[in-house]
Amino acid sequence: MDDAVRRQKMIQDRIADGRLPNNKIGRVSATYGTGEACDACSLAVSTEQVLYRLGRLGVQELIFHNACFEELSRRSAIGLDRPRKSGSRCRWLN
Repeated sequence: MDDAVRRQKMIQDRIADGRLPNNKIGRVSATYGTGEACDACSLAVSTEQVLYRLGRLGVQELIFHNACFEELSRRSAIGLDRPRKSGSRCRWLN
């Protein structure tokens, strides 16, 4: 099983059992990793990789690799709004 298929299955399973969200997230930020474990795949996010932090009030912040964040976005309804083409501002999350 290749890495992409393994990541898809892991994320799908974690959404199904409630360990990953399947609903809207309040905020997202991106930076470079510092060795924290990804909440989707459990591997460390290295200093060369983009790290996404997702959170909302009253819920523990979640950390993801770029590829894991993209897969979570595809497999769940976390509420990512696509940028508006005609506006000057982009709304990413509700």
